[in-house]
Amino acid sequence: MYNDVGNFHEGLAWICSGDSNAYYGFKGLQFGFIDQTGKIIIPMTYDDATSFYNGKALVYQKKCSI
Repeated sequence: MYNDVGNFHEGLAWICSGDSNAYYGFKGLQFGFIDQTGKIIIPMTYDDATSFYNGKALVYQKKCSI
């Protein structure tokens, strides 16, 4: 199940899942993308993501932990 789902842009929507007490940009949520059938196209491996625009989406992935 997902904590939140973005609007579809260019056939994809961002999704996030994780700690229900987490807020966007904080440790605990992971973002990915689904298509209009609900199939995960890009796995939830990112710490933040934006909607697609002109074939691209901005994603953030923290590579180290504190």
